Amino acid sequence: MAQRPGTRAGRLRAGRDEPAPPSAFELMHGPVDATAGASINEPERQPDSEDTGECVRRDRWHRLVTIGVIAGLMLGLVGVGVGVEALRKSKAAPPVPSAIVVYPSSGSHISGTTPLAVQPVGQKVTSITFIATGGKLHDEQIAVASQSLVGWLSKWDTTTVSNATYRITAVAYNGAGRSGQSASVTVNVQN
Repeated sequence: MAQRPGTRAGRLRAGRDEPAPPSAFELMHGPVDATAGASINEPERQPDSEDTGECVRRDRWHRLVTIGVIAGLMLGLVGVGVGVEALRKSKAAPPVPSAIVVYPSSGSHISGTTPLAVQPVGQKVTSITFIATGGKLHDEQIAVASQSLVGWLSKWDTTTVSNATYRITAVAYNGAGRSGQSASVTVNVQN
């Protein structure tokens, strides 16, 4: 293997005894010990007549880079695994149930026993109640709806309250105990 005259090995083969300038690696990391890092299971490589240790240093450098790349990939895989596990374990909060009061409509005048109808929004609504505010009532339950083929229905006996303006709100509950309110409907009770 012929050495280029400008390299360290080339100058030494040419019979010059002056010290060769350090390589770029040696400038960044300091002098290289050709025997450092040799494996117990791997026999130490002896330079032959054309090899002055440059190949040994290059082989060890390549091995070091390869180990670094493999370690980086393994850490990346572990990080991805941890992230996936965290996503799998985290559970998004279940959606809050809600409802829309279908009857009576806002601005209605009602009296006597008045039907109440509500349509649930979302899935898994397990119960719906009606609350009213107005007159002497403040967010008090006035009825409990029952599920039927046409939606959730109930009745309110308005003779139990004074004539006044009331806001009726439906409160929907799901199996997890979460609840959500509908928009209020304003009605005038006139008995």
